[in-house]
Amino acid sequence: MKKISLLIVLLLGIVTLLAPQLSEAAAAKNKKSASAIQRSNVIIVLDAGHGGHANGAMANGLVEKDLNLQYVKKIGKVLQNRGYKVKFTRTKDKSLELKDRAAFANKLHATLFVSIHCNAMPDPKIASGMEFFIDSPYSAEQLAQQQKAVTPDTKKITSADVSQDVSPASNDVSEDIYVSTDINNADDSKSSEYVPLVVCTKADKDTFITKVYKSDNSLRIKKSAACLDQIYDRVSLDGFTVRKIRQRAFHVLHNTTMPSILIELGYITDSEEAEKLTQPKYMDKLCKSIASGIIDYISIKNKKLW
Repeated sequence: MKKISLLIVLLLGIVTLLAPQLSEAAAAKNKKSASAIQRSNVIIVLDAGHGGHANGAMANGLVEKDLNLQYVKKIGKVLQNRGYKVKFTRTKDKSLELKDRAAFANKLHATLFVSIHCNAMPDPKIASGMEFFIDSPYSAEQLAQQQKAVTPDTKKITSADVSQDVSPASNDVSEDIYVSTDINNADDSKSSEYVPLVVCTKADKDTFITKVYKSDNSLRIKKSAACLDQIYDRVSLDGFTVRKIRQRAFHVLHNTTMPSILIELGYITDSEEAEKLTQPKYMDKLCKSIASGIIDYISIKNKKLW
């Protein structure tokens, strides 16, 4: 009987010692399960710009629509491996209207919309570096009225006068007409004195983000700015150069109901950058960096930042 009593006391002692560890393990498991559930509730729509008959920019042997798709698939894979639900506007070379891209994300009630593109600069001008865009509350028509009010003697500005993304090789004009309300407002493609080494510093970025938070932008645009903030920090930390950040009323940004961002990976008209964009190691690193920035945004998206 004494042996049984001693055994019971010993077992109770072991249980007492292990209880905190078991409790911590259970809490960690529950936290991991809750985190997994949270990730599964997030829907990230990735949009590979152009496709089908719309080649996008073409230079240095590259076709933008193909490069966009390669990057989107890799970014999506990184996110999926981290447990996030990813939907693609296209997974092959097919034509897709801009309104259908936005409608696709809206129908899914997506958490975030990310459109991937490559940039181009008309010959003989040179440019390199990434660029980020979020929506602007101003349409092309509104901007035209504003500019007309400021300079009534000038001709009326229409959407046709607003800068468009033109492929220098194919004259393939994108439907993504935009207006600018940002701190980097020069239209470099039309500048007669163009300085190619433009860099958006962290200080520039912080100024831009603060301006968006404090100005009369919608909550959706402010959340888009929070996403831009996180992705900028990641890619900058990983050694990628960000050339400009802007607010532009691109169709896919202006007509999506969730936070959205358009990323220009780099200028394929710059031979050095074009070569880097096709290198597997560079591609993997940039895709992981963008995906990490997206994940950073998802983790803080419910916090009040403005």
